[in-house]
Amino acid sequence: RALDHLGLARRAGELVSGFEKVRSWLEAGRGVVVVQARDGSAAGAEKLLRGVGEVETVTLFTSAELSLALGRQNVVHAALTAGGAARKGPARQMSQPGAQERGNARGGMASGAPVRDKLSHLILDEVGRLQGFLGGA
Repeated sequence: RALDHLGLARRAGELVSGFEKVRSWLEAGRGVVVVQARDGSAAGAEKLLRGVGEVETVTLFTSAELSLALGRQNVVHAALTAGGAARKGPARQMSQPGAQERGNARGGMASGAPVRDKLSHLILDEVGRLQGFLGGA
């Protein structure tokens, strides 16, 4: 379900993939969740997030899984924006309670900035469920 939601976000224009596009979204403050392939380069992941500040990071899926879900080849980095809720003003923004408590020392999700819309919330909930099923992997 998490991968299905990521595909939905891409089709809605609320997710980009590729190092340069993700980096530009992060620098502009648009990215609230970064999805990185667990089989991607650690140096690339560090370079992508360098100087960006706190952001939710999901590293649960392989590049092949992300590529299939997003309909693109060789997806290693993707970013999810705050979406429609953030564009409609602070009264519509939602925060993700408990995001820091769900952080995973093994790299599943890191604590970070609050997630501000329903789609981001759904994706992180599904990732949390999958991590629980896999024993925090």
